[in-house]
Amino acid sequence: MREESAKIDLLVLVANEYTVALEHVGISLLMIPVSQLFDLSKNTQC
Repeated sequence: MREESAKIDLLVLVANEYTVALEHVGISLLMIPVSQLFDLSKNTQC
């Protein structure tokens, strides 16, 4: 029983780390297109 709960705790820990990493990656991926769009709009206005 103890081993099972330990495995579950480990899975939860890994899942939490994974989601945090995904959030960071998602945010940076979102920021890249936004900055590129701003650059494009500046270029077209000139």
